[in-house]
Amino acid sequence: MNVLRLPNVDEFRQPFIEPLGHLVMQAAYADNELIELCSKIPSEGSPHQMPPEEVAQKLRNWDQKAKAFVHLRINMITDDRLRDQASDALTRFDTLRTQRHRAIHDAVEVGIFGSGDTYEVSALALEYRREKSCTTVSLNTVTPEVIANLACQLYELQRDLNSVTYALTRVEGYPSN
Repeated sequence: MNVLRLPNVDEFRQPFIEPLGHLVMQAAYADNELIELCSKIPSEGSPHQMPPEEVAQKLRNWDQKAKAFVHLRINMITDDRLRDQASDALTRFDTLRTQRHRAIHDAVEVGIFGSGDTYEVSALALEYRREKSCTTVSLNTVTPEVIANLACQLYELQRDLNSVTYALTRVEGYPSN
C-alpha cells in the first residue's frame, strides 16, 4: 500500500484539508460542466457549434471576456425556460467561483484572541487586494464548515448545469440515444 507523502500541517489548519480538497474537486467539475454546456449550444450541426477544447481555451481565464463569451452562448438557447435556467446557473457560477477563489487562495493564518486566562485560537483568511495606490489586507473568519458548504453548493451547481445541458440536447434537436 502506498502512503501519500504530504507536508506537515499544524493542528489549527488540519481541519481545512479535507473540505478544501472537496472544494477544489467540485469546482473543477462545475468548470467542466460549464465548458460542456457552452460546447453544446446552440444545437448539433449548427455552424456556431464549438468543440469543448475551444470553449475551454476561451474560459481559461475567468475575466470579462470569458463572461461575455458565456453570456453570448447562453443567449443562443432558443428555449426560454432553459435559457433562464442557464443564466441563473451562470450567475451562481460567477458568485461561487469568487468564493472558491477566496477560500483557496487566501492565506489561512492562525489568530489568537482573548485576554487574561481566556484565549481562543481560530483560523483567519487573509485576503490581499491590490488597489491603485496600495495593498489592503482583510481578515475574514473562515471555518471548515463554510468551505464544506461551498463545496456542496458547487456540487449542486454542477448538477444544475448538467441538467440544462441534458435538456438542451433533447430540446434543440439533438438525436436521442
